[in-house]
Amino acid sequence: MKRFTVAAMMFCLLLGSVVAFAQQDEEKTRVSEDGLDKMLAPAPKAAAEGAKPAATDIAQAEEQTFPPDARKMYAKIVLADGKTVKGRVLNFLEGLPQPDMLAAPEWQQSEGPVVQFGTDEFVLDWKDVKVISYDKKFKENGEVSCVENMDASPDRRECTMYNQYIITSRAKKAKGKGLIASRNAFRIVLEGKGGKPGVVVDTFLGRMRFTNQRDETRNAGKLAQELKEQKEKNVKSITLSK
Repeated sequence: MKRFTVAAMMFCLLLGSVVAFAQQDEEKTRVSEDGLDKMLAPAPKAAAEGAKPAATDIAQAEEQTFPPDARKMYAKIVLADGKTVKGRVLNFLEGLPQPDMLAAPEWQQSEGPVVQFGTDEFVLDWKDVKVISYDKKFKENGEVSCVENMDASPDRRECTMYNQYIITSRAKKAKGKGLIASRNAFRIVLEGKGGKPGVVVDTFLGRMRFTNQRDETRNAGKLAQELKEQKEKNVKSITLSK
């Protein structure tokens, strides 16, 4: 009887150990499956607020904003196609020199264009500008000359076009008519609804210079064509008043 009791107790202990081992093995299996599921699950998408915007192309410069011009001038601009736009000038801007017009210029606030009256050359404040107009009588306007820049590259080209504008000033130091000597592009932003930017006019008001620095496959003929296309976009006249 004692032997039977002892044997029964040993059997129960053995059975309990087997059950416990099975439970532990099942738990490990469950944990392993959970970990595998997490490894195979797709990564969560980044939150919209934390996502970084894709880099923009250099020719698509980021939009720049400027405070309203304090001079509160009004402009009447005759565009290349003969149409007229007018309104209060929100910004007078000037593009920093660009070696190649395939790159968008970086704009900065403009005090005024560089002008030449006689032998004097200086910056004329926009508030002293009365009229700027394309010089139809200047016979060399539209002519293009090109040179090679061997110091930079055997294929580097540089083309220049005459693009002369006459300016009439209100300033006492600049009597009569002068010429604009600026070589940079200008941007005039007219005020739109609610004081926001409206019509934007980009133009050159002096000699234009294009190079093929960003794409040297553009030969002199291609650069000359680009200059002619830009000339057709330039304004015919700008009249400023207060």
